[in-house]
Amino acid sequence: MPVARRQWTVDRAGRTYHVDMADEYFLGERVVRVDGHVAYRGRTMLSDHSGIYEFDLGSAPAFFEIKTNGLRYFYDLIVDGISMNSGTRVDDTPVAIPTSTANAIVGFVATLGLVAAFVVLAGPRLWADARIAVDGVTTDAQVTSKTIAGPKSDHIIGYSFDTTTGTFVGQMFVSDDEYLKLHVGDRVRVAYLRSDPSVNQRPLDVVSYIVLLGVVALFIGLPVSQALAVAGAVRDSRTRRGLAARGQETRGQITAIGSVRGRYATVLGCRFGYTYADQNGVEHRGWSGGYKFPALYRWPIGTAVRVRYDPEHPAESSFLG
Repeated sequence: MPVARRQWTVDRAGRTYHVDMADEYFLGERVVRVDGHVAYRGRTMLSDHSGIYEFDLGSAPAFFEIKTNGLRYFYDLIVDGISMNSGTRVDDTPVAIPTSTANAIVGFVATLGLVAAFVVLAGPRLWADARIAVDGVTTDAQVTSKTIAGPKSDHIIGYSFDTTTGTFVGQMFVSDDEYLKLHVGDRVRVAYLRSDPSVNQRPLDVVSYIVLLGVVALFIGLPVSQALAVAGAVRDSRTRRGLAARGQETRGQITAIGSVRGRYATVLGCRFGYTYADQNGVEHRGWSGGYKFPALYRWPIGTAVRVRYDPEHPAESSFLG
């Protein structure tokens, strides 16, 4: 697997550290070593993994930054607010990522439209694949015809096969080599639907099964994720109204960093997990809204922050920074 590697030498608090970064960008695995010891390991499978990631460097936070222009990734190390690549101070001004219930609903509707268009264009074939994958039977069929057709000179063979309910026919696309090797009267393997043998095709191979499962997961996951985004936006809007009316401010602490993703899993920024205690000393957890990545330099893990919570519903809170 292709691996991007970067190395930096850092002087901090009177000591020199050697930092090595390895990024398997196709599999999304990131590893940072400090003086040969793993200081950070993370993985983001099949998705944009640009972002800013925190690790410990001499008992203080440091960050490695991954950016992409869509074609390649770029890497930097940030120590004490200074870029090791450019030697300049980075901007840590927190910039919130605008969100709204309306935007979430628009995204949900757009996703449903995309799924509907895909179902119209590719649905019949996918539906047949799925039915045969679940309730299919394989058998031998006899080649009855060979045809080269269409603007792309597709190679097609016709076949027939027998079942207990009668004789059925079908066609399948084959490669150039298969077309040359097969002759009328030869036997080929086909798959048909147990309950309706008129639905038949070439048997699915392992790659086809993987593609089918991936497509089904994607087009179930996209609407579900957008629906969750709508539900989250509605919940956040309700929480903000309640906190504006009766909220109480307290101190909390950053405990986790998460990614904020947009459509097609593109990384947009980060969000902050935090803990706080209510008026009875009971600890609660919450998550901030989304921020552009430089906010992470301002609020690394362990930073004390301001939190507003609802005394009547202490688990409901908002992040003030």
